[in-house]
Amino acid sequence: STTIRCLPKGICCWDYSLSAEQFCGNVRLNTFNERGGISIGSVEFDVVKNGMLSGSWSLVDQGGEIVSAQKKSAFLRDFAIETPDQTMSLAPTGVLQRTFLLRSATETVAEFRPDHPLTRRAKIEVMTEDWESPVIVFSFWLVALMWRRATQNS
Repeated sequence: STTIRCLPKGICCWDYSLSAEQFCGNVRLNTFNERGGISIGSVEFDVVKNGMLSGSWSLVDQGGEIVSAQKKSAFLRDFAIETPDQTMSLAPTGVLQRTFLLRSATETVAEFRPDHPLTRRAKIEVMTEDWESPVIVFSFWLVALMWRRATQNS
């Protein structure tokens, strides 16, 4: 497995720096809307929300959509993640939990968890050997968005 460290870039912002052996990336959540971006190495991607009231986001590059996410319900924190190859699910491990699991049809692909209950520092534990970094980092972007929503609503 691969462990990716996710460190907030500041006290009041929800942007993250991601690092692991032979991997670096960034996650950016816009302050006033549910859009942002990710970078993996020197490659930049945009995260766009597909309609202001929709529960749908897309990861796009200059060639168009790479991955999409659809929230299963306005009341749940579960997502269907669509890649060109498969549909995966991203969901918390429990109702009040901050840990999320990304699952394919056959296995758990990654776990996203805070270091402890009162921090935004986090880890991504990638459990498969053959993983696509845009899918993993986009999934973490969605998890960070859910964490930010929970903080703003409490």
